[in-house]
Amino acid sequence: MKGRILLIVTGLVMLSMLWMKLELGLTRYFDADEFAYLHWAHNVYRGSVPYRDFLLYVPPGFLVFLAPLFFIAGNPLIPGRVLMWVVYIGICITLGMLLVTLRGKTVKGWRERFRMFLMPGIVLSFLPLPSDKFLEIRPDNLALLFSVYGLLCQVRKRPFWAGVSYGIALIVLPKALPQVVLAMLVLPSAFLLWGMGVPFAVFGLWVLGIGEGSHVWYSLTKLPFEVNRIGETFGMQPDLFFYPNATYYGRPGWNWGLVVNHIAWFMGLMTGVIRFVTPALGASRLEFLTAGILLSYVFAFMYGYPLRHAQYLIPIAAFVAFYVADGLRMLERRGRWGEVAAVSLIAVMAITSYQVTKPKLLLTNADDLNTQRIIKQVIPEGAYVFDLVGATIFYKDPYYVSAVPFGQWEQYLTRPLPSVITALEGTHTRYIYQGKLSRVSALSPKDQEYILRTYRPSRELGSDLLVRE
Repeated sequence: MKGRILLIVTGLVMLSMLWMKLELGLTRYFDADEFAYLHWAHNVYRGSVPYRDFLLYVPPGFLVFLAPLFFIAGNPLIPGRVLMWVVYIGICITLGMLLVTLRGKTVKGWRERFRMFLMPGIVLSFLPLPSDKFLEIRPDNLALLFSVYGLLCQVRKRPFWAGVSYGIALIVLPKALPQVVLAMLVLPSAFLLWGMGVPFAVFGLWVLGIGEGSHVWYSLTKLPFEVNRIGETFGMQPDLFFYPNATYYGRPGWNWGLVVNHIAWFMGLMTGVIRFVTPALGASRLEFLTAGILLSYVFAFMYGYPLRHAQYLIPIAAFVAFYVADGLRMLERRGRWGEVAAVSLIAVMAITSYQVTKPKLLLTNADDLNTQRIIKQVIPEGAYVFDLVGATIFYKDPYYVSAVPFGQWEQYLTRPLPSVITALEGTHTRYIYQGKLSRVSALSPKDQEYILRTYRPSRELGSDLLVRE
């Protein structure tokens, strides 16, 4: 009876937290990166070729994943958020399967196993940092899903499918590289390499087909480092988001969301460290691999990235949630008081998650959706728009670079970009969209002078949309 009640309560907590995630995803404002990825995905949808027709410094896997949205949705913003919620559920399911696979032998009965399966998802749904990033339309989440599934395949001794999954993760986003390298070193297998070769071969054939091998190689190897040199100017310390921050914790100052978040992060990291050292005591290499992945992501975040945006915490948070759930199971096995402590912490997470989420629902995407509506009314279909944010999504790009403030890092590029002025003049571009970020100010002084002389704020959107007189 007790096990049945605990299972029902745990299941209801999981469902309620997933519902809160969906509600927040449908309500929350859109990040500039989301517009950028949708903009580039629409370029792919209409036949433009990444690297050749427009600048891209990540692999195209996520754009291919998003492109079908334009078959089914007039405006992909809300459907895109729903799609990322589905990806998020996939991450929760895969983490749960991983925990049951590694720890299932320590519990008896299907009810306990199923409750164990739910616990990583509950913890991940709670973690305020970087909770909102799991809802955004960005490649980090899809790459994480495939990389965690690859680990699950390795644990279940299916190295070929692990390799396929790891290969897809890298084609979606190379940030999965620390995990893939560690997986190859700890559990080397020819089948793993053969599996990785499948998506790489498909990608390689595509590159040969477009005839831009040298340019693709530059875009995926040297260009990302050149772009990220902007970190020399806009440095971000690794502990930045662990201080009071209403964006992530729901309220300013010290509050329960921040405190419980830090307790969970500390518990997950410490449990991971403990599991990492257990191979020296005779445990399997699977423990070393799983805990080592967590630590490799932490090391990469601390020392590998000059710009440590909150989305870079996504893979770390997933493994922190996994090890918090693992630590809670350890507590439950230490007797009645340990069980009470574990159940109490889950209850605190559920209550705190509601307290953190409720204020965020006030920061809605109504303005974003209204801007989309006005853009469609003001700008004729098929027009050229020099979009520095990506929010126009559906219009033709007059310039090779779109949706990013390239003027901030243009000086670091070893392959110079074409002239903005020549592109705007040659296409007779009438519209420039810079949004509330005022990204024209990030262009070179020469380009700024030309734009301010030639374009004026629109009546409908003010300086967000500049129109040629």
